[in-house]
Amino acid sequence: MNTGLEKVKKFILGGDIVKISIQFKGRQMAHTEFGPKLLAKIMSDLSEIAEQDREARFEGRRYVTIVKPKKGVVQKHSGQEGPEESRPKEENEAENQESSSETVQNNQGREDSQKPPDEEPPKKQ
Repeated sequence: MNTGLEKVKKFILGGDIVKISIQFKGRQMAHTEFGPKLLAKIMSDLSEIAEQDREARFEGRRYVTIVKPKKGVVQKHSGQEGPEESRPKEENEAENQESSSETVQNNQGREDSQKPPDEEPPKKQ
C-alpha cells in the first residue's frame, strides 16, 4: 500500500487527478465494509495535498473514488524536465518547421531514380 500511496502523491503533486480503486476478490465480497475504512485511511494520509473530486461508491467488485489536488499544492514537473520541455514552446515549433523545410529542400535536389520512359515498351504478341 505504501508504494501505491507514494505514486498517488507523485501524480497529485504533478497536478493530475487520480482514480483510487479498491478491488475485492472472492470471499472478500462478504466483507465490503473494509472498503470505506481503507479509503478513509488513504484519504487521511493524503489530506494535506488532495481532496475527493467524486464521492466513493461501489462499482461491481470495486470501491472507487477520484481524487484531485488541493489548490496551491501543485508542483511543476519537480525538476525532471527534459531538454525540450525546458525551452519555450514557440522555440521548439520554430525548430521543427526549420528542420522539415530543410528536409523538403534536400529532397528537391535529388534526381528521380525512375525516369519516365521516352518510348513505349514493345508489345508482346
